[in-house]
Amino acid sequence: MGEGVLTAGFVLQGTIAKEFVVRGIGPTLGTFDVSDSGSATELLVFRASDETTPFASNNGWFSSSGDGRELGACSLIEGSGDSVMRASFGSDPYTAQVLPGSDTIDPGSALIEIYDASVADLRSRLTNLSARTNLTANSEVTVGFVLDGQTPRGVLIRAVGPGLAEFGVTGTLLDPQLLLLTGSTPEVGNNDWNGSEISRAAAEQVGAFALTFDSKDAALVTTLPPGAYTARVTAPTNQSGIVLVEVYLLPDD
Repeated sequence: MGEGVLTAGFVLQGTIAKEFVVRGIGPTLGTFDVSDSGSATELLVFRASDETTPFASNNGWFSSSGDGRELGACSLIEGSGDSVMRASFGSDPYTAQVLPGSDTIDPGSALIEIYDASVADLRSRLTNLSARTNLTANSEVTVGFVLDGQTPRGVLIRAVGPGLAEFGVTGTLLDPQLLLLTGSTPEVGNNDWNGSEISRAAAEQVGAFALTFDSKDAALVTTLPPGAYTARVTAPTNQSGIVLVEVYLLPDD
């Protein structure tokens, strides 16, 4: 957190509003042996149409709001200093940010989680998840996601560093490396996307911004059965910088 504020984006598409539970986890990470977890978090969610005024926020979780455990999320300790918010979201892009709980709290590792409270109702569903952060050399950022349903689905996954420069972002990670895992088992990876026609066509299909053909951004397209997955992006030993990790659900054929 702090200078390298963890930012997650998500897009809901469909015909109805849906309730989501969004969590900014800091202190509870310590129970999973994360040594540098933040001691308290503040969670802010913005609409893409208004990046100044939060759509919803929370600073300090209490049982009155619930912690999302009924959706499969890990239980939080009452008054733990983690952040939880429940809200009804319309079809729109959103951005969630996790910051230290106050100006006097040191930065630390944090986790943003987004849960669909009505996953069986497919009139609206998440079609894109992303995370943006500042990686130091040899460090990593992960985006976990779950594909529900009965049939395999196509996904586009990208790790964008150099491609952020065209949006005025400085200090980007020059050569992000991407790996998709099931549990701890590697499935497929990519280092440089090399202008892949398959990745380019998938990006056009979902409305993702274009990458320069010879850039060292990473991208892959694959078909996955229902289950839980992790997209891991690592920084090379001699690099640090800002990177954006994106996961897009491709439309049904």
